[in-house]
Amino acid sequence: MAVVVSYTTVSLMNMTLAEIGSMATMTNSVLLLHAYGAENIINAKISKRYSLPITDSVPILETLATDMAIYRVITGRIVLTKEHPWFARFKDMNKTLDQIANGDLQLVASDGTVLAGKNTGAMEVWSNTKDYAPTHWEGDWTLHIQDEDKIQNEADERDLGDVSDRLL
Repeated sequence: MAVVVSYTTVSLMNMTLAEIGSMATMTNSVLLLHAYGAENIINAKISKRYSLPITDSVPILETLATDMAIYRVITGRIVLTKEHPWFARFKDMNKTLDQIANGDLQLVASDGTVLAGKNTGAMEVWSNTKDYAPTHWEGDWTLHIQDEDKIQNEADERDLGDVSDRLL
């Protein structure tokens, strides 16, 4: 199987953590396999927001892929405690990936161009009554309900006092 990575390189991994090169069984092929696994995780997380493959050079993806690949190498060799700096770095990587996936952080190419996310054609709509039972529905009109909590909360917002005795 030919392993192709897009976001990082073995050279970047070796420059980021030179000690990797001193591991006796750490060949370039093994490093590429860890980078491949890291990029698969990254792509899975960002695929809901961006069309893949991303062919532009994106520095944040380069950094995340390099660090995640190194983390995979390290955890394949030793068990990290919560106090280890690479454990904290891994948590930060995942937070950053979540921010990218949620659209809180945009991908910017190395030339400064902001990458366009997917246009799903759908927008999320929220209501201030989303936590209440719906008053109306598509079924028989005789089965419509009044959510007493919703009605009382709205009455409270309008300073109307207790309206429970006025409900149907």
